[in-house]
Amino acid sequence: MNPEESFGLGSLLAVTGWWLARRVAGAGLGPPAALLLDASLPALAFTALLASTARPVFSGAVTLALAAGFAFSDRRKRHILNEPIVISDVFLALDIFRHPTLALPFPDTTRVLGGAGLAAATFVAMFVLEPPVGSWSPWPALLMAGALAGAI
Repeated sequence: MNPEESFGLGSLLAVTGWWLARRVAGAGLGPPAALLLDASLPALAFTALLASTARPVFSGAVTLALAAGFAFSDRRKRHILNEPIVISDVFLALDIFRHPTLALPFPDTTRVLGGAGLAAATFVAMFVLEPPVGSWSPWPALLMAGALAGAI
């Protein structure tokens, strides 16, 4: 696969993740400024991964997986509690692993660990099998981390 196709496929995967999260939330098309703001987080994740790995398909797949996990969690919370995911839910998420019997319907530990292992193995295989586009350098990732730290 040539670099243009890799960038296209990686970008398509990242945009699919963004669209999936919007679809689950029931968010339609809004003002362009709101759409750009909404798309900025997946775009930042894709760009940061791309800058640090030089592998566009891998970066798009990781961005899609993160967005799909968010969309799944949002859908479950909307279905069970009739409310969306909010930022404070990030801090409550660890309670699912500390107290699985108190959590909402949750699969057993074997399935969770097996799924996590399978996902990790898939991403490692994707990382190893996809050749980097261009020469890799740590400077883009360091510059992006510095810019992000400066913005915070």
